[in-house]
Amino acid sequence: MKIILQGYNTMNKSNLIQTKLDQSRPDSDIAVKYYSDNPIIRLLMQNFLSNFNFLLKQINPKSILELGSGEGFLSNILASTYSNIPIVSSDVSTLDLQSRKNNLKKYKNVTLEIIDAKKIMYRSNSFDLVVASEVLEHISDPEKAISEIYRVSKKFALLSVPNEPTFHLLNMVRGKYLNTFGNFPEHVNHWSKNSFIHFVKSVGFKVNIIKTPLPWLMVLAEK
Repeated sequence: MKIILQGYNTMNKSNLIQTKLDQSRPDSDIAVKYYSDNPIIRLLMQNFLSNFNFLLKQINPKSILELGSGEGFLSNILASTYSNIPIVSSDVSTLDLQSRKNNLKKYKNVTLEIIDAKKIMYRSNSFDLVVASEVLEHISDPEKAISEIYRVSKKFALLSVPNEPTFHLLNMVRGKYLNTFGNFPEHVNHWSKNSFIHFVKSVGFKVNIIKTPLPWLMVLAEK
């Protein structure tokens, strides 16, 4: 299955998203979001990736850690954009590990790790950029995770979470998760724009830029 996301190539003229990446299961992120046949979801993901790339353009990292990489879709973007710097692509679960290996095997600058965002095994100030996209809403103790992200970041963090209550409302409009009033069952944390900014700042980060690609929040924070 192939999908062309026009919003992607704002930084990089590669055909990454036109290339079929390995999907570990039918309900994985790649299958459900990035390679969806639904034109509305495709439009939302175009906007998400366009904003993601916009924030990347604001910085010039020399090392990157991605948390919650799953099958490695965003890791592919990072690795193709920054092909000459060390990148660690990590996830707490091994569920998508083989797919991530398959999807990233051509990148010699990428190391795959199993990492819990609440206990990152690297020294303080190890990475110029820490990326946690659609991760923090899944973690039972997000304060520990954001503290660890701050600790291992030398300069920046690029973070995204669902924008509430918009995310709930859009799920209900499309008839999803009605018994939980639109809440995706695996989401245990919920932030509005203001509350997420407060959350990120609480550990010492400055919020340089905040973007709101429907239905998400996306922040570029600086130490």
